[in-house]
Amino acid sequence: MDETGRRINSRSMRKFWGFYDETADDRYRAEFGQGIADHGITLLPGDAVYVDLNNDGVIDGDDATRDIGFTDVPEYTAGLNIGFTWKNFDFSMQWTGAWNVDRMLSEFKQPLGDTQNKGLLLCQYEDSWYSSADSQTAKFPRITSAHASNNYAESDLYLYDASYLRLKNIEIGYNFDLPFMKKMKLNNCRLYVNGYNLLTFTNYVWGDPENRQSSRPNYPLTRVFNIGLKLGF
Repeated sequence: MDETGRRINSRSMRKFWGFYDETADDRYRAEFGQGIADHGITLLPGDAVYVDLNNDGVIDGDDATRDIGFTDVPEYTAGLNIGFTWKNFDFSMQWTGAWNVDRMLSEFKQPLGDTQNKGLLLCQYEDSWYSSADSQTAKFPRITSAHASNNYAESDLYLYDASYLRLKNIEIGYNFDLPFMKKMKLNNCRLYVNGYNLLTFTNYVWGDPENRQSSRPNYPLTRVFNIGLKLGF
């Protein structure tokens, strides 16, 4: 439980094992040599089961670990700027990326939110446990308010890779050189088109992977397109 020697901002969380069903006790015992620990509730089919890390038969604060996953701060970041000019044309673009970075879902963890009257996401409805057939395929436990403290506790079940590669901006311009420009004492006339946040490659679907607040509902990142004319006298 000691924070010393671990990454800055490392999270304390439970280690998720699987979803409870009629075969869970046998499967857990075959893997760990002992039965499922006391979770403080009567586990029902579809409830989240956590690993008893200290083998004392009880799931409590001593079964949290800081050795799972990465933090909100990427271990690695990268950027690439590319540009060139050819005759009267100019081109530039910027790529950014980060990896070894995770996000812990907050309000997205619990369907209908912590107050039970917020929105229900389609993925929460489709990916939640409904029957024993879902024990190996479901991404989230059964939807319940009675066992919310167990099923929606911080664990690696809700820890998601937020690595990404993004085309941050791109711009194409053309510099005109027309006879009437000298008569008007126009030194330069440039027409350009640019765009921001045009492409993002990531497995993180809950929001903007670059934003540390994307673990909860936020207005989605927008693409921006501009066309402009720059005149210099």
